[in-house]
Amino acid sequence: MEIIKSSAGLGKKAIYKLTNSQSAISLKSLAESIQVKIKAYVYYSDVNSKGDDIELLTISCDDGTIYSTNSKTFIEAFNKIISDLGEPDPDSGEDGWVGELMIIKDISKNNRTFFTCDMIN
Repeated sequence: MEIIKSSAGLGKKAIYKLTNSQSAISLKSLAESIQVKIKAYVYYSDVNSKGDDIELLTISCDDGTIYSTNSKTFIEAFNKIISDLGEPDPDSGEDGWVGELMIIKDISKNNRTFFTCDMIN
C-alpha cells in the first residue's frame, strides 16, 4: 500500500484505521445520493485480490461513518475539490470549504450506475 494523499496531520493509527476499516461502507451499497461532512480522507493505492494495482479513496465523516470507493469518477471529482479549495476547515468562514460534500449516485447514458461528488456551501 502506498499513500498518495491524505488529510493534513493524520497519524499512522488514523491512516491504518481508514485504510483497513472493516466497517467502511462501499459507495456501491448506497441506495441514493447523500450529504456528508468530511472529517478526514486517505487516497492510496493497493493491490487487489487479482494482483492488480488499484487506487482507493476512503473518507471519514463527522458522524463516524467511513466510506470507501475505487470509483475513478468520484476520486477525480474529490481530488479536484481538494486541489482547488484545499483541506476542509470547519472554521474557514464564508469563503472557505467546511467539508460538506454531496455524494452523488447517478445513471450514465449507458444505463450504468456511477458516483461523483460536489462540494456544498
